[in-house]
Amino acid sequence: MILETDKLGPICIEADSAESLRWSELPENMLFFRHICKLCSDYPSIFLAYSATKDVKDIAQITAHGFTELGINVFMAPYAVPICAFSQAVALRNAPIGIYLSKDDKQRGFLLTAVASHGGLFDLRDVNNEKMALNLSKTGVIGETNMTDAYIENLAGLADSAIEPGIGFKEIRIPFPHIDELIKTHKNAQILNVSDKNGLTATIGDDGQQLTITDTRGLIVSTEKIASSIMTYLQKERFARGTIIGQRPLLNQVIDEENYIEVKDSIYSLHFFAASCDLLLGWWPNGVIAHQGSSCFGDGILSAIYYIEALRSI
Repeated sequence: MILETDKLGPICIEADSAESLRWSELPENMLFFRHICKLCSDYPSIFLAYSATKDVKDIAQITAHGFTELGINVFMAPYAVPICAFSQAVALRNAPIGIYLSKDDKQRGFLLTAVASHGGLFDLRDVNNEKMALNLSKTGVIGETNMTDAYIENLAGLADSAIEPGIGFKEIRIPFPHIDELIKTHKNAQILNVSDKNGLTATIGDDGQQLTITDTRGLIVSTEKIASSIMTYLQKERFARGTIIGQRPLLNQVIDEENYIEVKDSIYSLHFFAASCDLLLGWWPNGVIAHQGSSCFGDGILSAIYYIEALRSI
């Protein structure tokens, strides 16, 4: 079935508008900002994280200080984290709201994505557009919090530690040094650590969502082929079931009204529906694949694990 929805999508800001949250004064950003204020009027704290793209950390720190000027406490990791890990962290803590900062697709501005307590995007029906007064007599504080350990344990739990030997990665580029180090030392994530000199090359995107794989001939493997291989593997080898979401059906996908959602408008609709259905797999042609048991956002590292497992199971 083809579905469309109204969700609170990201807003785009310029670097010079981050100081004191000047972006909040723009008409196109008021709904986003007022919803933050509404949630923080009852619970004056937010979780904030940022991607591994250059310059994003600086903007994240400026943004965090801007929130503290409004009396809002900010909890953030001291390093970049994938948005899927951030989504899990927000949901595990049942935090009213999390803000993820990343670079926009055209690398011109910065995106602020609001994550709800269930780890997905807000439904516009739940968004408050009333102007709320905050307690400006107090200054918020910035604190550090761990947003990766639970993600690594979940990732390792989803990997098949007993998978048969076979093709692996010649190189996998993960732009999150902290997570890269945790993976290297985890006994159940060795499928990413055993180098295969004749294997594939994988690159994870700066927000952790995108996976780009280059095969042994130096050719890029399409997202549809990766997602189709993973889907077949999960269904036939792991007997997994659930809904598949995408712009169009995958190769070899059996379609019925109960296990397929087609979204046409944007990747944010994929994120929205992935958080509210019995997800098996959601995919977008730009390399994003979301998975059951992970997050409504793409998980490039888990996608890499599943793809290698799929190739070894053939």
